[in-house]
Amino acid sequence: MQKMKEDTAQVKVAVPIKDLWKAMSSDIRHITTKILPDIVEEVELLEGDGGFGSILVFKFFPHVPKVSFQRERIVEFDESLHQIALEILEGGHLDHGFSSYTTGFKLTAVGEGETLIDVKVLYETKPDYTHIPGDTIKATFLYIKNLENYLLNAPS
Repeated sequence: MQKMKEDTAQVKVAVPIKDLWKAMSSDIRHITTKILPDIVEEVELLEGDGGFGSILVFKFFPHVPKVSFQRERIVEFDESLHQIALEILEGGHLDHGFSSYTTGFKLTAVGEGETLIDVKVLYETKPDYTHIPGDTIKATFLYIKNLENYLLNAPS
């Protein structure tokens, strides 16, 4: 078994920590299809109530390369630390080169209406896959950028 590798990054957004936390920890099914409307067609709660240990199925549109669905489990859900982690369990037609993959977020208020998001991605690559450092966080940055835009422009 290979050792887990790690990619980390920080991104600052112009959204209050309470709004981010509410969006990221409440109804991920509603939020995800709103902020990634051309990528994620539907998010189904397969098991649990959306909190720790819940399993979600992300159904992607047919045009999204190599992906038809992805099953994720919320593996960490700690409101006091403002941390959420998602673990990819399996995917249909999903060949992203990883045999294991976990994304974690830590949110820190850094100013009025501003939040610093620490992103940590732990992954184990398949033996025949050449990984480019930083590739694992590209999709997460897209999610964060679209989430910020959604929250800033959402109707009150």
